[in-house]
Amino acid sequence: MDQEDKIVFSSKEVKEFLGIKFITESCVLLRLSYQVRYKALVLFYNFCEEIDLVDLCTASILLASKLEEEVCTLKKVIYVFNYLYTKYESKAAPLTNRQSIRLKEGCVIAETRILKSLGFDVSFEDVYCDFVEFLQTMDLPIDFIDKAIQVFNTMIQWPEVKLLDSKSLAKATIESLFGQNKEFKDFVSRYNMFQKKKFDLQTYKEIPTIRNIDEGLVADFAKRQKRR
Repeated sequence: MDQEDKIVFSSKEVKEFLGIKFITESCVLLRLSYQVRYKALVLFYNFCEEIDLVDLCTASILLASKLEEEVCTLKKVIYVFNYLYTKYESKAAPLTNRQSIRLKEGCVIAETRILKSLGFDVSFEDVYCDFVEFLQTMDLPIDFIDKAIQVFNTMIQWPEVKLLDSKSLAKATIESLFGQNKEFKDFVSRYNMFQKKKFDLQTYKEIPTIRNIDEGLVADFAKRQKRR
């Protein structure tokens, strides 16, 4: 048993990681900006323990796209999400009328619940603009700036960003660039390990997978059988 097999994920952590995965991939397929992705993830982190995974993911994406005034219909959101969700379960399956109605209703109810909880006042700092302006105030090489933005785009997947303002987020990003943010490094490591595994979308428990048998072992076994 290697080290990765010994890693245990809690149900809460699995739900968070699944949300990160589905929201990030949905935003990519829907061609939504990183600003939308950031807002959708922060909304997801804040309500992760209260709302169903599917409804929360779709509602977070839809609401974030509205806040950024990017064209993204409810129909597109649930179509893309259904594709990613069913693909993760086994294989991508078409969206039936019944599923479409259920997803639309769940998304609208979750979105309303989020808005009510926030007093219908959903406001965010412009963290991207603030970070770019921060980088521009310093005489930095282009390569360093590009790397900083790449790290920043990864940083927004970290659940702790819901607690960070623009200044703290910029500081955490720079610390990560120099390998001084252990918490974020540990998060990235665990998320990468999560990506290599498969989990039940209802129970959030790991689904055991059959490992590929080394071809060399198969060849040796075949040779031994021939000698008998």
